[in-house]
Amino acid sequence: MKLLTIIFPVERRDKLVRVLSDYPVPGMSLTRVKGSGLVDEPLGLIERYRMDLILPDADLAPVIALAESVLRTGHPEDGVLFWHELEGYRHL
Repeated sequence: MKLLTIIFPVERRDKLVRVLSDYPVPGMSLTRVKGSGLVDEPLGLIERYRMDLILPDADLAPVIALAESVLRTGHPEDGVLFWHELEGYRHL
């Protein structure tokens, strides 16, 4: 299992959620966050969304491709993706 984190601009939320809602994922959360990165002014916090997805290993590449198709415009502000090995999860 993988944990995929996508941090992206606020204005692309609806489109990304719509595209990913048709893809079966075991778990997804969406949080509004503030942060800074390489293209931001020092200490300038910009509003973004953070989406965390739990995915089977085989689904990682297709979901990344879907996210990139929605988010990538060629600008550094498009966002960032991180993925990690997930040891497990449990519904409560």
